Amino acid sequence: MVSEPLQRGTEGAIEAHGFLADVLHLASEVPCLPDSAATREIGNLFRERPELLAVVIEGSDGTHHLVTKSIYHELMARPYFREIYGRRKVATFTAHLAEPALWATPDAELGLLLQRAMSRPGRHGFDPLLCRLPGRGICILDLQRLVVERAEDLATANRQVEQQRELVERASRAKSEFVANISHEIRTPLNGILGLSELLLDAELPPSEREMLRTLRVSGEQLLAVLNDVLDLSKIEAGHLELERIPFDLARVVDEAIQMLSGKAQGGGLRLGAVVDPRLYGAFQGDPTRLRQIMLNLLSNAIKFTAYGEVWIAATSMAGGEDDAIARFEVFDTGCGMTPEVQQQIFQPFVQGDSSTSRRHGGTGLGLAISRTLVELMGGRIGVESTHGLGSMFWFEVPLRRVATEGLAPRSDDQQPANKAVAFLSRCALGSRLLVQALERHDVRARAFQSERDACLWAQKCNATLCYVGEEFRHGLGEDADGLQKLVWVHHGDQPTLDRNSRILTLPLRDGPIFDALNGVRREADSPAPRVADPRRCQHRILVVEDNPINHRVVAAMLRRGGWPVTVVESGAAALRELSQQDFAAVLMDCQMPTLDGYETTRQWREQEHALARHIPIIALTANALAGDRVRCLQAGMDDYLSKPVRRDRLEHVLDTWCGPDQRLRRLEVLHEMAVDAHSLVGAAPAEQVELVARRLLEQAEQLLGAETLPVGKLKELDGAAILACLTTLEPRAG
Repeated sequence: MVSEPLQRGTEGAIEAHGFLADVLHLASEVPCLPDSAATREIGNLFRERPELLAVVIEGSDGTHHLVTKSIYHELMARPYFREIYGRRKVATFTAHLAEPALWATPDAELGLLLQRAMSRPGRHGFDPLLCRLPGRGICILDLQRLVVERAEDLATANRQVEQQRELVERASRAKSEFVANISHEIRTPLNGILGLSELLLDAELPPSEREMLRTLRVSGEQLLAVLNDVLDLSKIEAGHLELERIPFDLARVVDEAIQMLSGKAQGGGLRLGAVVDPRLYGAFQGDPTRLRQIMLNLLSNAIKFTAYGEVWIAATSMAGGEDDAIARFEVFDTGCGMTPEVQQQIFQPFVQGDSSTSRRHGGTGLGLAISRTLVELMGGRIGVESTHGLGSMFWFEVPLRRVATEGLAPRSDDQQPANKAVAFLSRCALGSRLLVQALERHDVRARAFQSERDACLWAQKCNATLCYVGEEFRHGLGEDADGLQKLVWVHHGDQPTLDRNSRILTLPLRDGPIFDALNGVRREADSPAPRVADPRRCQHRILVVEDNPINHRVVAAMLRRGGWPVTVVESGAAALRELSQQDFAAVLMDCQMPTLDGYETTRQWREQEHALARHIPIIALTANALAGDRVRCLQAGMDDYLSKPVRRDRLEHVLDTWCGPDQRLRRLEVLHEMAVDAHSLVGAAPAEQVELVARRLLEQAEQLLGAETLPVGKLKELDGAAILACLTTLEPRAG
């Protein structure tokens, strides 16, 4: 703390200490002076010791006062002051000086003292500061000397900060290299697992095997999503998690989520189900992987803490128009519930509703915290409603934009079943209520019953279909059910004996299969329609550069089934030879290869192709999917980026775009993705690298959009970070 010392001291013995302006310690003491002679002796002290610039007076009460030579002589030169002050005690004399000293207590910082000193007007070359410093005692500090000392302290601190920054950067680079290597090593085998499972799904398979294969593929995709969350620490810590914007079927995402957890729920003796509002059928634009990840986190958490009963997810449309909607997802459970105190902190990292359950159930406590982050990135909100001992309901809402995509059109009115009714026979109240509400949204009459006789009587009266879970009625239904149409839910592999009016549906419970059954649609048993390859693809040969034998077999098989002729090479040198000998519509380039990697191969080919009349699109095919990988591909001269594991639909979309006549929209999409990725590196990457990437992206934006659409002139005046920030706001649109 800093305070002014100008206080009237008490009478008593005093001591005068002299200080040199260029020292920071106490000088030799002077003898004790009597009160009556204090003023005269101070003057004598200045005359006898001309090197002194100031004198400190210490009163018997412990107060200290600073008397400068200039002020003393100025006052004593005036008869009036000399007469008055010659009669006063030293404490009174010093209290009336016009130039106060700054006083620093032992816990004061030099920086604060310096700030106070610099703010007051200085009238003399010597500007003394009266300070009590730890380990030094009471000192007079020259302001100039204090500034020098402060500058030296700052220089020392800056050197320490620079050393610490270098240590942090080395550690960060080591972590990034480790994360990149681990990500590459795990993604490479995942590419084979997911790629082959997707190819097998195109084959003719029995329904049960197809369902198991679909679950295998979805499980692999979720493993990939978990890998992204665990390994991509730089994005999570820096808040640079990116969301995809691709068309997806929301109802299918919900269905995949509960299919993945059906075995876990069955093992715990729980009833698992899902209902989807028909207004949410069709295609929406967004990130299906992240959306499914949120659902899985909430469902897994509900299953973990539910000892018996049910777990359900319900997706409903809250609001929206023709092109957008606000989807609300609610996960119900009949578990242990939570207290209000736990609800306040449940979305914090490493927090579980009941820490005593962690040994029994496991888990890191990160699922809900990650879910909250993802929901907020999507522009939504998340919450929980719970009653201790009675269960919980986790919910989240996200805005979605509807898109027109072939094969994902909403169901039309003529698909609604005419005069259909359903009687649910179930001992689970929660599921029955949700299913009744869901079918009523389809304009289907529905009632729930716990009594077999009541359900059969109502079904006979209303010509309704009887819907029940087979395991709840292991001994079959009574005679009242004879002749009724029945939908029986069973587990995979179960083969119950049913009459000709019965149809089997496989658990978990969902409203979609019921609706399809009422319409006579057998979606679960049907094989997928074979994909018809575009005949124009046979004119575009694709070069695949991949050193991993499993990966190049998977990618080549996907391309051949899609209708493209394929040439496969296993090294960068072989790729350069093939490119110089024949024409290719596009190149899929693996980035991590021995001797000559994909980056260097691309650089060398770009140098050679200057003599050619056309530009060959090169698409990066890599297991590296961390922040900055797209930027590195751009710097090497690549046009696009596909991360492993490769999805067949994504691969076909990218190649159709680059092999087609209009590449503008895809180039805009890549430009936006590159800008987002590069902007996330601002502050972490060297400034000259950020500047170089920003200028290159700006050139591409100018070529694609033109000066009329994009204010290129103004953007060129900005620095690299500002350019990237502007480019991230570009919305790729057709037209």
